[in-house]
Amino acid sequence: MLIERLILNDFGTYRGSHSFDLAPRTKYGSKRTIVLFGGLNGAGKTTILKAVRLALYGRQGFDLPLTEKEYAAILAQLIHASPTQLVAADRASVELVFSYARLGETLRYRVQRVWVGKGSSVQESLRLFKNEVDEPWLVDDQAQGFLSQLIPSGISQFFFFDGEQIADLARDDADEVLSDAIRRLLGLDIADRLAADLTSFVRARRAASTPDDVRTKLRSLHEAYDQLISEIDKAQAEMQQALQPQLDQAIAAKERMRSKLSDRGGAWAINRTQVEARLKGIQEDRASRDEQIRELLSGPGVFMFAGELRQHLVSTVLSERKALEAKAISGSIKSSVDQLKKRLVAVKGSSGWRPVVNRSIDEWVREVCAPPEAPSKIIHGLTGSEADKLLNTLTATVPMVEHQLAELQKGLKQLSEQEAQEQDRLAHAPSDESIQEAFRALEESMEVVNRLEARKQEVLQEIRRKLWQAIDITRKKRKLEKDSQVDGITLRADYLAESVQEVLGEFKQRAGHRKCQELRRHFLAAFQRLSRKDDMIADAAIDESTFVVRLLDQQGNEIPKARLSAGEKQIFAISMLEALGKASGRSLPIIIDTPLGRLDSKHREKLVEAYFPRASHQVIVLSTDTEVDQRFYDGLKSSVSHAFHLNFDSVERSTTMEEGYFWKSKEVANVA
Repeated sequence: MLIERLILNDFGTYRGSHSFDLAPRTKYGSKRTIVLFGGLNGAGKTTILKAVRLALYGRQGFDLPLTEKEYAAILAQLIHASPTQLVAADRASVELVFSYARLGETLRYRVQRVWVGKGSSVQESLRLFKNEVDEPWLVDDQAQGFLSQLIPSGISQFFFFDGEQIADLARDDADEVLSDAIRRLLGLDIADRLAADLTSFVRARRAASTPDDVRTKLRSLHEAYDQLISEIDKAQAEMQQALQPQLDQAIAAKERMRSKLSDRGGAWAINRTQVEARLKGIQEDRASRDEQIRELLSGPGVFMFAGELRQHLVSTVLSERKALEAKAISGSIKSSVDQLKKRLVAVKGSSGWRPVVNRSIDEWVREVCAPPEAPSKIIHGLTGSEADKLLNTLTATVPMVEHQLAELQKGLKQLSEQEAQEQDRLAHAPSDESIQEAFRALEESMEVVNRLEARKQEVLQEIRRKLWQAIDITRKKRKLEKDSQVDGITLRADYLAESVQEVLGEFKQRAGHRKCQELRRHFLAAFQRLSRKDDMIADAAIDESTFVVRLLDQQGNEIPKARLSAGEKQIFAISMLEALGKASGRSLPIIIDTPLGRLDSKHREKLVEAYFPRASHQVIVLSTDTEVDQRFYDGLKSSVSHAFHLNFDSVERSTTMEEGYFWKSKEVANVA
């Protein structure tokens, strides 16, 4: 895509008609990619970016979702208003001309979005022209649908962005903004909406064919499930917003008290430090064993709690397998016997003795084919390999897990005894009064930590318990819904919906793996190009399910993003935006508004030298005079196609434009 021209009519601070030639020009035989806008704060730079977004996406071109009423109010505000105008404008428009190469063919489009204020309402129209034809090719919803498919709004945020988006990504220590961006890149937001719609579709179809008594039970289960989810959300919020911050503060206070005690206690404090180190090692070992126990119990170990049901299941599976095998053998024998009887008929003189032989054969078949203790009903219907796998789990794996758990519990008991001994040593305070005071403060801080950790464990246990209850309710709902379905069409619809959801799950997994690898490669290439040599990031790892980014140093140790300087965070954000853009597979222009405000001079130099000239085939930079100043402009000059200087008249409340930059009265292209 190449943006050729932007035309504004009474839009924002721009009174009347303003036409911006944005196509990169050729100078001295080479194509220059950068179009530079210069203006002080409030001069109308951001309005340029807003106009491009609005032209292409309308209501979807804003950072937050808008209702029709909110969108209409914004459009009304964007109609230029000046205190010196005799006749106020009642309409505004943005027009964007761009070319787009597709399947080897370059097409030219002109987007024209016009809106007229009518009292408290606004009437908007959208027209899309193609290849210089005077008549619109598409209008309104059809035009918007085409533009949204041609240049998806979820992708455009990686190409049309401002300093605030960079700052949000830089401040995003929890990777929430980045995770959302990656999900949009992969189209997972659409996949999630489709999965939710399919779930609603299945529920609606099932409800329509469900008997009233079953529907009442289902409603009760739905209410119980919603209540559990609400309680789980509340508990998670308590842990994340209250407990965990309090625990972090308490741990920090404990560390301060320990440091204070160490400073005052001399040799005793050193001995205490050693005791605490041993205690910490014991606690870490215990935590590791707890984690091993949880892992074992989350796998085959869960069958340990089945009790007698486990042996009953083994007996049932064995009995069913024998019955199925006997049935298969019986069928084979009977088929062979039938063939034998047919052959006996053909034997001459067999009419006299054949009935006796047939009866003997039938008695033998009944004796051989009678399955011993055959179950009255096949419940599981497992294949031979499935039965073997389940039996191996129940008879071999589970006993092995029981043994491992016994050993782990034995070790935990020993660790608890050791911990009690170390705690007892730690409890003996010295006689020195100043040390006693520090020691008491440390003890109090440790009690606070222990109390908060215990509360955290209680909340976690409660969340786990309610999750299991929710899973059990879900299983009951599915059983009720399945048992109540008698309509073959409904069953087929359910099957197809579930199949699509399975495909969506596999798509998300495969897309996550492929795109995360590609994104990591592009990010590292961009960051190494833009960062200074003394920046500490050497590698990155992206979780394929949560999309959380871990930054690594030269030794492979994780670097918390909170430890990065402001400049490093900005370079990280810009590198990630470039990587997201490249991973999208789209060849779009870059429009970047006020990109350098939070960078130091060294990082600015890197951005000017290594980012702007190479970011895309067309780069539109909206800058103040303090961002791209005289020195940085000289560094960019060889890549600048042309520039515009925006000047805001505070009396007229409007923006005027002239070609050139702040100190360059005219930056006119010399076409080779």
